[in-house]
Amino acid sequence: MNSDTFFVDINVTSLCNLACKYCFVGGTGEIFSDSSRACDFINRLIQSRFFLDNYKMLCVNFWGGEPTLRPQFIKDIIAAFDDIGCIRFFIFSNGTKLEGIQDLLLKYRYKKTENHPKLVLQVSYDGEPIHSKFRGQTELVWKTLSWLDAHDVPFTIKSTVPYGGFKYMYDAYLDIKKIGSEMMGKGFKNLDYFPTIEHYNSSDCLFEDYERDLEKALIKIAKKELVDKTNMFKWFTNSRAVCTAGKDLIAIDCDGKIYPCHGCLYEDKKEHVLGDIDNHNVFDALADFRKRISQHLAIESCPNCQVSFCLRCNHAKYSYSEKDQYFSKWCDGTAQPDICRFYNINNRVKLAFEELRRRN
Repeated sequence: MNSDTFFVDINVTSLCNLACKYCFVGGTGEIFSDSSRACDFINRLIQSRFFLDNYKMLCVNFWGGEPTLRPQFIKDIIAAFDDIGCIRFFIFSNGTKLEGIQDLLLKYRYKKTENHPKLVLQVSYDGEPIHSKFRGQTELVWKTLSWLDAHDVPFTIKSTVPYGGFKYMYDAYLDIKKIGSEMMGKGFKNLDYFPTIEHYNSSDCLFEDYERDLEKALIKIAKKELVDKTNMFKWFTNSRAVCTAGKDLIAIDCDGKIYPCHGCLYEDKKEHVLGDIDNHNVFDALADFRKRISQHLAIESCPNCQVSFCLRCNHAKYSYSEKDQYFSKWCDGTAQPDICRFYNINNRVKLAFEELRRRN
């Protein structure tokens, strides 16, 4: 996969005001204390041969913890690059602490960078009852979504489903579909239900139950999609996209160290360090890593698999892989057999769904 955009995740803070049951972050209360360090790095990045030779755009993503706990840090960086046409911004948020950035969202709601909004907010909302069971603060997130929609603020919804949430997927799908039908603003132009399977902190002792729950939910969703003639459930699309973390994406931790993605900030950190933002030669290291990882990403890790929808995390592959070499572990598509089982179940339902849609 080639991209004209380079993505930089900045870990604003590991602090969070929620304690989601499936969260893998486990923050220790760290903060990225000096926004000027991040600004200096971004300035050097967009002028480097590494960036100019490979990319046209830069997307700076504010990650946490909950980044909106430190609104001024976010505002300082965005203000520093307000008029730079090749840079846009993205905030990952749980949607519960919007008051500190509402003025920022209103200021940039109509501003564009190329064909993209200058600033987009992603709200983590899993749909009911999954959200209440595993995250909490559901009513507050609803208020946030309503405010964003009423004020035409560009935003997206990102859903997660842990193994124990498979039994509720159909209800969550209906909930998000209902929210979308009630919101007519710009934020929901491309509403869909596209949950990420939460593979951390999940027991394997109930796998048969998980599989049955998932299959039942998928069949219900498929029937509803057929009746309503919609394409809202994105697991029924064709996608075996390979994550290009480390190639088109890096993550910066609170201390300024650079990693291939934000998944690397929490486990086996020392094994993934690519450099430090204060090092002026760090772009040579990023270019070298980009070249080496590109060669491995080009090799199909599961050439005989017939599944047409499969999305997995490279850091998770690395964590679970039993291979010896770094890049072999990073690209080991066979390292999570449980995820393979779930995507195979989805594929069976997806094929039946596609056949019924063709007939009708």
